[in-house]
Amino acid sequence: MNANPEFASFARLIESLRPWLDQVVVVGGWTQRLYRLHPLAQQLGYEPLATLDADIALPTRFKVTGHEIYKRLAANGFAAEFLGHHKPPAAHYRLTNPGIEFYAEFVAPLAGSAVTRRGRPKVTQSVGGISSQNLRYVELLLAKPWSVTLSASNGFPLANDTRVQIANPVSFLAQKILIHGRRNRQDRAKSKQIRRRSSCHLSHRRNWIDWESRPRLLSLAKTGRGY
Repeated sequence: MNANPEFASFARLIESLRPWLDQVVVVGGWTQRLYRLHPLAQQLGYEPLATLDADIALPTRFKVTGHEIYKRLAANGFAAEFLGHHKPPAAHYRLTNPGIEFYAEFVAPLAGSAVTRRGRPKVTQSVGGISSQNLRYVELLLAKPWSVTLSASNGFPLANDTRVQIANPVSFLAQKILIHGRRNRQDRAKSKQIRRRSSCHLSHRRNWIDWESRPRLLSLAKTGRGY
């Protein structure tokens, strides 16, 4: 895999999150790219879908102090771009270099009711100095993650070989199915989602995980309930 600007941008995000790589999980479009580095993946004859953003899932009991995440993001060239009117506002953490459109978003599981006792939506929360969006079924993406190694040899300009956690394919597909029903008809028609699910299947069809060997994930996928 040859180095490219998108990999360099992603490497800067990973370097920012290095102290917490054993807790956070890469989800979303970048998962598709990183699956190709897993030992169980087969080689595909086409390039993965490009994406300008990286989605990072944070566990419910995330261990961090102060504003350490934002400090490390800022040190690696990221700046917050706030969106909406919620408290805290949702945010994209965007690289400030001219000509680079890469940004990161953070998500966390939405537990229980979607509103507080005072009727306020639980849309976002502040963690480590950054704003994270609370979403349904993120706990599924955090369950039993796989890991891949990023290094200069596979295109990521990092000083050391770095293990990164990614959502496992069963969780990735199950989460897509669960949120599918929540999307409106126009969103469900987007071919990007379909191609991502197809790519995930093709990358691992020879080593596909037996759903029956994952009873807790299967139960979660069927009921939409947390662990």
